[in-house]
Amino acid sequence: MSSGTTLQNLGLRKTYARIQIAKLFEDSHVSHLSAKDVFAKLAKQHEGISLGTVYRVLGDLTDVGFLRRLHLEEGFVSYELNGKEQHDHLVCTKCHKVLQFDDFFDHDRYEAIARQHGFSLSHHSLVLYASCDTPACKKQSIKEN
Repeated sequence: MSSGTTLQNLGLRKTYARIQIAKLFEDSHVSHLSAKDVFAKLAKQHEGISLGTVYRVLGDLTDVGFLRRLHLEEGFVSYELNGKEQHDHLVCTKCHKVLQFDDFFDHDRYEAIARQHGFSLSHHSLVLYASCDTPACKKQSIKEN
């Protein structure tokens, strides 16, 4: 299904910016993008899209359930396609790189813990915070020390 069709099915008017941003998330090999990431990727190819437009469109796409807004770290928001299977996140505290994983922890165990305490689990969020080993983060660590 094309981005334009998806937008119509979600009740959004097809605009150039909405189509380009939806397409970016559908086609991106990067699963988590901040508004600034989206702007940086689109600014190279699409001159008419401002950072304010990116923020508005991300809000629209989140409101209709196309994207999910993630507050993985205080003051930093990332977006991902909604509807993916349950997964957890690993976040770099320096460069804000976000990786998702789903094979390290037993999700059935989370449900058992909730039931044990009289809860019915609807979803969960596990975020591991660390420093990644990219050259940029290592360089930043040296500058801070």
